[in-house]
Amino acid sequence: MASKQETKITIWVARMSKRRATSKLPPGLPSTPGYKMEQVSLFQYKHLKLGLNMQLIGDKVVVNYTTPDTVSHITLNIGETILAVDEKVVSSLETARQLILDGCNSKGYADLIVEYPMTDPMKNLLPPLKTKETEMRTDTSQMKK
Repeated sequence: MASKQETKITIWVARMSKRRATSKLPPGLPSTPGYKMEQVSLFQYKHLKLGLNMQLIGDKVVVNYTTPDTVSHITLNIGETILAVDEKVVSSLETARQLILDGCNSKGYADLIVEYPMTDPMKNLLPPLKTKETEMRTDTSQMKK
């Protein structure tokens, strides 16, 4: 009888998400109680898209969608607030987008400081939406009277 040959395969898994505690914060960046801040490196690879969709809620830039199988999908979570990019505080979508693209094009990556609630990750998205809905209901009820 022929003997079976076993082949040993070694698989290495590389995770592109590199999160670390924020050691130095840019000036003018306050910490919010109940939220955790981390520094994330968003790498740009030649054949992978960034796939990041952000929205402005109040004065915060929040990740609201990431395209599957992209760098952003691997690195960021929906509901995280982007506070700073490459040590520069962001307060508008255009500023965040431009700083991320500049970092990725010049260095191959952009360092982001993100903030997320320690309890519920969707907390960044839901309260403003509830407030708008409540305001709309109030306006509608006043119109009927």
